[in-house]
Amino acid sequence: MMLVVLAFAFGMVVGPFVADAYRAGAFGLRLPGLSEVLLVQLLRGLLFLGASIPVLVLWRGSRLRLAASLGLAQFILVGLFGLVQGYWLPTSLRLIHGAELLADSMVWAGGLALLLARPSETSRPVVIGDPASRAHDPT
Repeated sequence: MMLVVLAFAFGMVVGPFVADAYRAGAFGLRLPGLSEVLLVQLLRGLLFLGASIPVLVLWRGSRLRLAASLGLAQFILVGLFGLVQGYWLPTSLRLIHGAELLADSMVWAGGLALLLARPSETSRPVVIGDPASRAHDPT
């Protein structure tokens, strides 16, 4: 559900910059219907979540590094790969959609990291008197 909301939010931001090309049908582009957008984003979200679960479970680093790594991987595999293949699209459209997809991927990955990833051991707060905190005590 989070991905659907993000897709709409980022789509609304770039919409004014790309809508004319879609309305004109330039380069084979068309505006999808609402039901089509919802279905695609729901399936995309489920696929991304399924692909991310093993990474979330096995990750041992910080949440920030997880979000950055997962977001960048998602952007490269889905956004950048598709945009590079769309060589017939004007550079301006590819740059706008590239920025949209990068921001969307990073926010999505950040949300997953915050909601589903365990905090790393090194990011635990040190509590005086806690035996587990003594391992981090330099004295």
